[in-house]
Amino acid sequence: MSNPVVLGNDQYLYVTANYSLVGNPGGQIEALKRNSDGTLDVANGYIPMPPYPSSYKVFAPYNVLATDPTNHVAMEMVPQDAVTGSDDGPVVIASFTAHSDGNLTTTNTLAQMVRPTVIAHVMSISPTGKLLAVGGGPSGTSLGFQIMHFNGGSPITKYSGVLQSKYLFRQFGWDKHNHLYALSSNYLFVYTVTPTSIQQAPGSPYSIPEAASLIVLCLP
Repeated sequence: MSNPVVLGNDQYLYVTANYSLVGNPGGQIEALKRNSDGTLDVANGYIPMPPYPSSYKVFAPYNVLATDPTNHVAMEMVPQDAVTGSDDGPVVIASFTAHSDGNLTTTNTLAQMVRPTVIAHVMSISPTGKLLAVGGGPSGTSLGFQIMHFNGGSPITKYSGVLQSKYLFRQFGWDKHNHLYALSSNYLFVYTVTPTSIQQAPGSPYSIPEAASLIVLCLP
């Protein structure tokens, strides 16, 4: 199951569960609505995944989500066999638009969905909503991270190749000055990232043994 992510309007949270947890091919996505007193209620107990362009496969959420400031969601998905629920195709990342009731829909087609080089373990969208960081998971082919162009509800597009391919990344954080903070098991990497350039900051990475989490305070 994914960690919950909060929509840009601060009204809805989303979580995913894959086939192995919910028992139905395609998995599921749920929306939770934030009440005025801070409590949560189920808004959409089951948001259907977009149809796969083949009757014997379905899209399944891959338990990694990210939101932008203008009510869009990036979601990693994988094709699965419609009967067995086993993975049956390359991982893709699609962009979804959130509606007033918390429902998610996408106009992205399979041909338009970006295929990351690393399989995402974490994802994060910049405060500008224009950049998506995709961090690799625990397998040897999924180390490092990539930067994608995020385009709201339009298809995500490739930007960088794999950066820091020797490291597993646990968490990302952004500030409002184009800085990306990428935390691995023992190091904090800092980059200045814009839609046209990616530069590692002088002195990066910084050694932080056994680092486990990251919080970035975005000052005005």
